Amino acid sequence: MISELYDSLDGQVVLLAGADGGVGAAVADELLGRGATLYVGSADGTVFSGGIPLALDLTDSESIGAAVGRVVGDRGRLDVLVLLPAVSDRRDWSLLEASIDTVDAGIARTFRGPLLLVRAALPYLLEHDGGRVVTVSAEDTTSAHPADAAVQVSTAAFDAFASYLDATFAPRLIANNATPGRARADGGHCGRGDPTESSAETVGTLARLRPGSDGGLDWSDCRAVGN
Repeated sequence: MISELYDSLDGQVVLLAGADGGVGAAVADELLGRGATLYVGSADGTVFSGGIPLALDLTDSESIGAAVGRVVGDRGRLDVLVLLPAVSDRRDWSLLEASIDTVDAGIARTFRGPLLLVRAALPYLLEHDGGRVVTVSAEDTTSAHPADAAVQVSTAAFDAFASYLDATFAPRLIANNATPGRARADGGHCGRGDPTESSAETVGTLARLRPGSDGGLDWSDCRAVGN
């Protein structure tokens, strides 16, 4: 259930990780529009107007620790962590044929790095009841294709973060997963008619959940679709 939503994210600090590309831009715009103090973490220096750029290389544990340390050092708190799926080079990455180094690099991008970031951020998210983690599923990870199967296997672990965190830390932490926008029966998406914008609006909803709200759920088009 949703107990209530914060009217805005004014005064709240949000770390957005993996913000490169269209979904990242839409999510950043949504969070900034809700009044968040937004740190945008990326390895390539991605900058969104109104966001605070933050060097964050999810393949480097020192970079992860430094990024979280800077946010908390600047603001003294962290209220929301939003994890976007890593952009992965899918070429020459077969679980059975690629070199182990290639497989390790892919898993580092899609699972190991986000795991280390969650671990670094958790002490600060748990300092007060109602810290939030929002994971955003990679697009179309349910229908396997030979070229994408390795990516789908590794992102399955990423997509399990929310349910694991809910089982472990609820009710102090509210963790949910946003899936790509799915068209409703009327052909629309929540509020905007575009799946990318719908995913961003779903993230904006989950980022504003007040203490007492349910976690461990998958959300699409701004509503829970199951666990």
